[in-house]
Amino acid sequence: MKLSVKVIIICLLMLTVSHLFGLGLMFFSNNTTQVFALDDYSVDVRIENQVAVTTVVETFRNSTFYEANPIYAFPMPADASATQVIFTVNGVTEVATLQGGNQPGNPGQGSGYGDQINNYLGTNPLIMPFTEVEVEQGSTMIMSLTFVQMLPYANSDVTFFYPS
Repeated sequence: MKLSVKVIIICLLMLTVSHLFGLGLMFFSNNTTQVFALDDYSVDVRIENQVAVTTVVETFRNSTFYEANPIYAFPMPADASATQVIFTVNGVTEVATLQGGNQPGNPGQGSGYGDQINNYLGTNPLIMPFTEVEVEQGSTMIMSLTFVQMLPYANSDVTFFYPS
């Protein structure tokens, strides 16, 4: 009986942890200890030969009592590259400009959660501050991120791991 309870607890923990991996975070630019609520998400992966094209769509809600200029952060796989970011706020959809080079620093720095956020985001995070976008209280911001990744190939097998 004790063994089966341990197995059930371990399975529940694995389901909970796996549910959290590979999801973006949306921070308040003026308060990095506060994040937007994640209302919904979907992941679509298409693999052709040795290339994976992954699209993640996430709906974040500003559940506070004030407007916010958000910062979006996503734990990209180390060998992946973002190809497109589309966002929708207040019914208006726009394509974000992706720029190479250095990105802004970790949005959790100085918040007391910097190490945990760094560990979660990994070595190749996508970090996008939306300094000119205001998300009103109770409103949502939908993020659609597409990235490509060359997959490892060995013994006639291609292996894909979702970001964690």
